[in-house]
Formats: sequence, structure tokens, C-alpha cells
Amino acid sequence: MKKIVGFWKNGIDELINDETISFYTYFTIIFAECAFLWSQFSLSIAVPFTIIFFAHVINVIVFAWFKGFKGNQRTDVICSILYVSIFFMLFIIGCIFNILISIIVTIFPIIITFIGINSSEVQDAVSDILLSIIVIGGPYIIFVISLWMIPEFSIILKGLISILYLICIPFICLLEDETSASNIFELADDIFEIERLKKPKIEATK
Repeated sequence: MKKIVGFWKNGIDELINDETISFYTYFTIIFAECAFLWSQFSLSIAVPFTIIFFAHVINVIVFAWFKGFKGNQRTDVICSILYVSIFFMLFIIGCIFNILISIIVTIFPIIITFIGINSSEVQDAVSDILLSIIVIGGPYIIFVISLWMIPEFSIILKGLISILYLICIPFICLLEDETSASNIFELADDIFEIERLKKPKIEATK
């Protein structure tokens, strides 16, 4: 139990001081979108997109875990290619069910996460405390509002999910730091190393 509490405290520290918020922000907005679709759309839309949403989460976790190993550069490039390829594949699958919804639910989490990661650039204009409330609290508030819009869920269930997810947030931040220590955008960075990997082969053949 002490270890779990220790991990949780470390996650809090990562969330506040180390800016490892991309997994938390991205996952939370995805879960919020999932809840919103269940509250506003039919099962023919909500069910397939829920599966797609969770596939996005798994995609991030799996390749963050793989890239966390001490592999070589070529392995990192392959992981980045697969990571981005699966991302686009899930987007295309979503378009099969509804093109507009697929575009919105794919782009919105990316935009919010990008803003959250780059929020430090506006610290001179906004106090650190206010900025932390907006960046850290904003995604959670969006998630809770979307969750409470689901009519089929009881008040007790909504409250329980809200509290449990709040408790889990530090663990999500710790997951980002303990895997590859890369945000959701950095997981794709190694794609740009493809040409650099080819150069040694070309030079060797001369």
C-alpha cells in the first residue's frame, strides 16, 4: 500500500512540476468524447467510436512502452512508423461510420494536448497557479461534464467514476514518464530519421 501511495505522490509531482501531461490530457479528452457520444448519439455511432477511442489509448501506451526500451535507432523508427500508421488507420475506420465525427474526435484531443504541452509559453501573461488550473483541471472538467450527460448512468455511478478517475490521473502521468518519457507527438519524431538511416548505407556502397 505504501508503494502505491508513493507512486501516486510521484505522479502528482510529475503532473505539477515535470509537465508530463500529454497522456493525461489526450486520454481524458478521448474519454470525454466517448461519454459525449454515448449521451448524444445512437449505439451505431457510440459503440464503434468507443472501440476506436480505446484503440487510440492502447496505441499510445504500447508504442511508448516499446520505445522505452534501450533499442537501436532503426527500432525506434519502426515504432514511430507503426504508431502513426495505426493512428491514421483508426481515423479511416472512423470515417467509415461517420466522416465528420471521425475528423472532429480525432483532431480535438490533438489540439487540446498540443495547447497543454505548449502552455508554458504563456506563463509570463498568466500566473502559474491559474495556468495549472486551466491546463490540468480543464480536461478533467470536460470529462466530468460529458460523463454527467449520459442519462443511463445513475448519479452514484457518475460520481464514483469521476472520483476514481481523479485518483488515477497521477498514475497516468507516471505512465508517461516511466515508459519512453515522450509525449504523444514525440512518439512519432523518429519518422524524420528515416533518411538519416539510409545515408550510411549509401556511403558504404561508394
